[in-house]
Amino acid sequence: MLDAPGPHERALCVLLDTQDELGGRGFLLCQSRDLPQDTEGRQIHVGGMDELHRLAVMRPTHGVGGVQCAEADWFHRVRGYDEGYKGWGAEDADLVVRAERDGRVVKWVTEQTMMFHQWHPTAKYDRPWLVKKNKFRLTLTGWIVRKNWFGWGE
Repeated sequence: MLDAPGPHERALCVLLDTQDELGGRGFLLCQSRDLPQDTEGRQIHVGGMDELHRLAVMRPTHGVGGVQCAEADWFHRVRGYDEGYKGWGAEDADLVVRAERDGRVVKWVTEQTMMFHQWHPTAKYDRPWLVKKNKFRLTLTGWIVRKNWFGWGE
């Protein structure tokens, strides 16, 4: 558990300021920092943030990070994440591709804020055929901006 109200408020200010800079057309991403397994279940206080930075490993930017941020009305207009993806893989990348196709400015805000990813066992390799199916879905449908035509969020 992360007990850090100060950083949350700072992250929100960074997101709002960046959206203003981009004329409200931003699609903001933040790289995750992966915490090691031995931090699972620990209570971390604001004073321990330096320790988390030291322990965490920055994920590469070939993924889209743990935060995808735009105005709520944009998410409603494009009908959110494509609910056709099952399991792990490609749903975040799909949303970034759709944001770009819709004229959003994709910007990483990693340097201005932080995002920690709590350790958990990965399901990434449990069903490799499903990951391939999701990537194929991205190839076939990534050009469609508005998804979930027959229901959304139910």
